[in-house]
Amino acid sequence: MGLLNLRNTIGDSYTRRDGPIEDSYPRLSAPLGSLTGGVAWTWSAYTQLIAATTTDFVASLLSMNFIATIQLAGGGLLQAISGEIELATGGAGSEVPFATIPFALAAIEVAPGASTQSIVGCCRAYPIGPTFIPNGTRLATRARINIANTSVTGYSRVYVIGYDGGAAPAGSST
Repeated sequence: MGLLNLRNTIGDSYTRRDGPIEDSYPRLSAPLGSLTGGVAWTWSAYTQLIAATTTDFVASLLSMNFIATIQLAGGGLLQAISGEIELATGGAGSEVPFATIPFALAAIEVAPGASTQSIVGCCRAYPIGPTFIPNGTRLATRARINIANTSVTGYSRVYVIGYDGGAAPAGSST
């Protein structure tokens, strides 16, 4: 079976269905959200993943990667970043969150200088469902981090993975 076969996932709390997952959003694109430190724990603007889903969909996993560039000069040898990525449905300006995923990473620089920059990242997949998303629904994401330093810039990329057809997988809690 494939890497994304949820039936073989450890534990019974994950959404399962016979066979591998069926679909993901976005398709054939990779929208990149960005944020800059300045005020700790301030949400970025939403980045649209897709204007409208093309079928009823049951979201089961969120696959995310987060990359940060950090200017370490004057900031010390270690910068620890904690953050959250949020997934929402709804029109621009009226998004309704349905999943929030935490993450953490750290940048360690051996010899920071006046213009030293560090690039760090993480990539993870999290169970988020089953969550029913009707056909024609807009999906969007945003992020926030704990750093108030304006020399930190973060970039997030999110994919929503699940099943077409709108029926909750067998054994789910919906």
